[in-house]
Amino acid sequence: MEASVQNEGSVEKRANEHTLEVSVPTVTKFKKKLSRSSKAALSLSISRIDQRLRHGRLAKQRVSGTASTYLTATVETVVKDILKKANAVAKVNASKQITLRHIQLAVAHNDDLNKVLGKVSVGSRKAIPPILDWILTVDQQKKRQEKNSKK
Repeated sequence: MEASVQNEGSVEKRANEHTLEVSVPTVTKFKKKLSRSSKAALSLSISRIDQRLRHGRLAKQRVSGTASTYLTATVETVVKDILKKANAVAKVNASKQITLRHIQLAVAHNDDLNKVLGKVSVGSRKAIPPILDWILTVDQQKKRQEKNSKK
């Protein structure tokens, strides 16, 4: 009896001119599941934007499967552009942090961004709107008048 090994992974045994082929099972590796964002090489989540489009009633009827991918790529491109310009403004001002003021200046100096985002107000924790006089009590109104008269 002779035994020989072939390149295909099967073992062939010859006995009395009868051939018997036995195949050896190969080990298959499972493919790792990738998110739509990683397939598209985006850092923002496509699934979140898709969920907002579908369940947020932003679209009247149906939403295409690729609409959320396209919208995510567009939003990510605009955000990267704004942050790049805001970073340049922060470096000019010798600051290590990007503040809301840097973002506003970056948008104001770019013609395209200014057309789209020119009338958008960016909130800030530092800016507190003034309290109206009619909301204050009489004592608080007197204190405010005294404080303003000292200035």
